[in-house]
Amino acid sequence: MNRILAFIRGVFSSSSTTGSIDPEVVLQGTDREPGVIETTDKLLKWKKPYTEEYTDYLTIYEALNKYETASEALTRLEPLLDERGRNEEQVLDAATTLEEDLQAVVEFIERRSTYNAEWIDHMKKKHGSELNDFFDDPDHSHTHQQFRAIFANDNFNRVNAAAGTGKTTTFGRRVHFILSEFDDVAASDLLAFTFTRNGRDEMQKELEETFDITGVDVRTINSYSKSIAEEQYSDLEFLVGEAKTTEIARIWRDIQDNEELEATYESFMSAWKDDRYDPNDIDVVDGVYESHAEKSTVTIHGEEVQLDTIPEEGIAHKSIAQLLTTLGLEYNYQTHIEWASSPSGGSILDFELVEPVQGKRLYIQYCTSEKTREDRPQYRNIHSERPESIRRLFSSNPKLDTDPEGKTVIVLDGEKLLDRPSDDLNWKRKQTTARFANAVQTTLENELQQVGVDLSNRLSGRDLKDYVYDRKLLYHDIVEKVSEFINQARVREWDPVQTRNEVESYLKEEGEDLDEGVEEFARLSITAYRKFNEVFDNRTKTDFHGSVVLTRNLLREGDVDEDDLYSHIFIDEMQDLNQVQFSVIKELAKQRQNVRTFGVGDDWQSIFGFQGSRPDLFINFGDELDAGEYDEMDTAPEEIFTDGNPLLADFDAFEDTRLENNYRCPESVVDASNALIENNEIRTEKEPSGLPGGDPVQIHHLGCDTFEYKLNQSMERKIKTLIRKSPYSPEETQILLRQKDADPAFYYSLKKSLPDRVDIRTAHDSKGSEAEHVLIPKVVQNHGYPSLQGDKWIDPVKQPPEIYEEHKASYQLEEERRLFYVALTRSKSRLDVLTVQGAESVFIDELPDSHCEHLSCTSEV
Repeated sequence: MNRILAFIRGVFSSSSTTGSIDPEVVLQGTDREPGVIETTDKLLKWKKPYTEEYTDYLTIYEALNKYETASEALTRLEPLLDERGRNEEQVLDAATTLEEDLQAVVEFIERRSTYNAEWIDHMKKKHGSELNDFFDDPDHSHTHQQFRAIFANDNFNRVNAAAGTGKTTTFGRRVHFILSEFDDVAASDLLAFTFTRNGRDEMQKELEETFDITGVDVRTINSYSKSIAEEQYSDLEFLVGEAKTTEIARIWRDIQDNEELEATYESFMSAWKDDRYDPNDIDVVDGVYESHAEKSTVTIHGEEVQLDTIPEEGIAHKSIAQLLTTLGLEYNYQTHIEWASSPSGGSILDFELVEPVQGKRLYIQYCTSEKTREDRPQYRNIHSERPESIRRLFSSNPKLDTDPEGKTVIVLDGEKLLDRPSDDLNWKRKQTTARFANAVQTTLENELQQVGVDLSNRLSGRDLKDYVYDRKLLYHDIVEKVSEFINQARVREWDPVQTRNEVESYLKEEGEDLDEGVEEFARLSITAYRKFNEVFDNRTKTDFHGSVVLTRNLLREGDVDEDDLYSHIFIDEMQDLNQVQFSVIKELAKQRQNVRTFGVGDDWQSIFGFQGSRPDLFINFGDELDAGEYDEMDTAPEEIFTDGNPLLADFDAFEDTRLENNYRCPESVVDASNALIENNEIRTEKEPSGLPGGDPVQIHHLGCDTFEYKLNQSMERKIKTLIRKSPYSPEETQILLRQKDADPAFYYSLKKSLPDRVDIRTAHDSKGSEAEHVLIPKVVQNHGYPSLQGDKWIDPVKQPPEIYEEHKASYQLEEERRLFYVALTRSKSRLDVLTVQGAESVFIDELPDSHCEHLSCTSEV
């Protein structure tokens, strides 16, 4: 090519040409525009490392960009070739040569799919052995599907991973591959989003322990968005977790005390009690109490407390909550104090009594010991301060921005309460935790007495259990339901006005079919939403969702610092994102040229619709991310990659890979679950396969009444029999319920009657878990799977995505079917499904007889 270019330049230096166009301008260009010679030279240099060195995957962006450039150059050559009689022979020869070279570039782009397949094969030869060596079992190796997921490196890459197909393995190996293959990519260029903090910890552990990779930014979207919002708005205060719940509780108390809303509130409460509250059911009352009083990661009222190998703060908080509950003292947990600011963006104290004590608002703060603070900085409450700092907040000081008047605090100093440094204690010993908990409660009792709290009205026995039950069902659960209502509106990006309009439309459509209390609850919740927006205004205060909205908007406006942008974006569990979170990914992918986006998920396992997750976004991956849309180009992909060009007719805006080899479940379970999920209208296409063999799915048709008490008894007896006869131990056994709180009598009875080692959880909680023996009870019409009653309190605001209406599909039934699919695919060996003869769930009919054994039980067993 260089020889030809030199020859052409010689032509223009020794002769002149005539014609309707100036060949010199076309071929050599001007000061403002390069000529075809220079353009062709650059395109050939661009093409060479691909064809000779497999320098990279040929992305849609690169292909489109260079195709457009080559096409424009060919268009400029056409007049020279068409006007052969007017141009010298040397010019025609040069133009012909350039045309041939440009056509070679075009043809390379047109066979992009072939080249990319060759790229993947080349990467398998280069990296395959090393990646296979990371398996513990030397006989294991990656499938072609997994290698394709690891190596395919388009601008947008979707990995559609069925249950048990090793998506976490693939996720980590792709990170390793990117850093190994591309010298210009550093760990700091990679951002990996996980759906949960546990997922984040697992991914970081995988990268560090398996691949010795550090420096990759692994976090949740919430965590990323929080940091972006804090950088942009230095005075923004975050209220998350229990601090946020406390604010909603305060709003609800204001609504309770609002005389104008009194009739609406009383009408709602009457219906709520009829629906949820039965203080005469002793078993349920006891179950509710025991579930919150037992040793766990929550306090007695259900507030989450982070426990660690040194669970000092968690045990202290739980002990405080238990004592306050025993004394019948109402409290807020993790309460934001507006009257005292802090460098971390607002002070959060552990407990605040709802009722004043001797005219003063009373707060309680536990301060972790220095050893715990020193050794576990990530464990302690980020708002926790040292005792002297807390006391300073309650002391008059003109230099501090505080207003301590009418307020007092009890400070519990962990340094003094522990009998020796926390690291020296064996926290697994019951005596250790009991001794520490007793010290906390004894000290708190003394402090409460000193500030004037009456300790004589101590609750015990049935009175205590009834009090906890009342608190949970008549207050705590309502606040959670209001919070859920608000969340459903926010993930749809409805403000209170639009929420009111949407809800009123729903109420009108339901008409006389509307259950009692629903309209009143909706109106109260909309009022709460308006007040919520006054507190969480995204200017002075916000929460995680608000920070995601802020971050999305900042990205759109180009106001995010370059250090917070990345060339490679990884998303795990992508099917669980809501539309606002998805839009953050979309905007991040636009911030730099040629960003590589890698999303892993499975729409078949999308089960968090109650949190706003949208499987249709993952299904429509390319469209939702604007893949293949390039504003800076004159030519759109569909103008090039169309049926008009057979070589490019298979164009798609993203690379799509399916992982279909299930390494967890036997073939019988996989085939049965595949047959089930195929009844969903809104889904991607996959053909998962399982491990060879496997026993048929055991479907037990119990011959019993579906009256709740009788049904529960029969199910429980059958479960106990199956566990007793199982070849697997209780530790290897999992019982997956459709729900706990909405079916408390059954859940609490199982907890009492089965061995402690049996894992009893909901199907929602089972995501990511597995067990040798899985039992799924209550696959019965109107009693378990599917739960088609919905949540009448939330339904007015929980309206399905438009795609379901377009396909005339049932949003709720399809969500329930996905949930049942998740439950089925937890089984590694044996799977028992329990139903009732004559009242079988629709899901029983959808399981194929070829992979199931139906067992008729004429008695209750």
